[in-house]
Amino acid sequence: LNNYYFPGGNTTKGFFNYYNEILKETTLKRIYTIKGGPGVGKSTLMKETGRIFEEQNCHINYYHCSSDPDSLDGVFILEKGILLVDGTSPHIIDPIYPGAVYEMLNLAEFFDKNILTARKDEIITLTDNISLTFKKAYRYLKALIPLYEDLEETYKKSINDNEFYSLIRYLTSDITKEKKGNGFKESKLFLSAI
Repeated sequence: LNNYYFPGGNTTKGFFNYYNEILKETTLKRIYTIKGGPGVGKSTLMKETGRIFEEQNCHINYYHCSSDPDSLDGVFILEKGILLVDGTSPHIIDPIYPGAVYEMLNLAEFFDKNILTARKDEIITLTDNISLTFKKAYRYLKALIPLYEDLEETYKKSINDNEFYSLIRYLTSDITKEKKGNGFKESKLFLSAI
């Protein structure tokens, strides 16, 4: 059983993330922070690692990129306590315990600098265009706030609070009735993304 989440989201307030929530996982034994620019293979490395451990019947949490759901920002192999996570902007994760828990993998070491230098102008233009497009998208998202507030106001008028909270209590009871142990922990992540 694998789980799929988005640790970051493109929101009305810009990029927002819960990467620290992943790092709070109490079963973490090893964190591999993967550095390197776009297209260097961070996501491919994480996908392949996840696939290999899936074949060993391990449970995997896949953390997808909110800007490109086919790309991964992280893979957590639950049984092994191993997390591989993209450590490049905008989700920079600095090692707190380098060597003891954290290990950095720098995939930029595998760049072919001759090829990249030859396409320098194209790379700069595309990178700048991507940045401008994100800024534009965040302005559009911010402009949606009043529309969302209008919808929220309309929905609030049609919800019976007592019945709503009664349903929440029922669902909570039904979901947890078979569970035993020391309770549950809360984790904040996005289930969808723009």
